[in-house]
Amino acid sequence: LFVNNKGGFSFKKHKDDTNVYLYVVKGKKHVYMNDSVITVSKGEGIHIPKGVYHKVDSEPDTWALSIGYFDE
Repeated sequence: LFVNNKGGFSFKKHKDDTNVYLYVVKGKKHVYMNDSVITVSKGEGIHIPKGVYHKVDSEPDTWALSIGYFDE
């Protein structure tokens, strides 16, 4: 569970070694990926494939689950 009380970017642009499912529990996040920005609000989620560069900007008081998983 990631809690971002102040808002802003959690990490610099990066890629992960696993697929990631990002689910917003409270608030709103803006996911920068593949030359676009996708807004993910409370109750929504987004799949970030492994190896894809991305960064995430949170609005103040945002909570999210980040779940890494491998393909079979």
